[in-house]
Amino acid sequence: MEVERVRHLDCSEPDKFGMHEYYYEWDDYWFTDGALFLLARSHTDEPEEADFMGINLDGESREIALTDLSHPLFIAAYAYLLTEGKVKFNRFTGKGYKVMDTLSPNEI
Repeated sequence: MEVERVRHLDCSEPDKFGMHEYYYEWDDYWFTDGALFLLARSHTDEPEEADFMGINLDGESREIALTDLSHPLFIAAYAYLLTEGKVKFNRFTGKGYKVMDTLSPNEI
């Protein structure tokens, strides 16, 4: 598995006091194994939380399904995020974010 972590920043222009109307900073984690990759995101204001945003195989993107939770790439990505201090996990779906029951380290 290859891992790439990319920091992103989205904010308004600072006002005369240096304050921003909005400020979002997050890390995207790209986990890759051949033609398969998945994306997890963690916002810096909630460093203990990670959201699994989607999975892509041969250019076909979709949300992470419950059946994907047993895939070796997902298990490896989950284990990696645990080492990064993430303890709360969500899946992004067409209906918003769904809380994932946390797997114990013994299950991965």
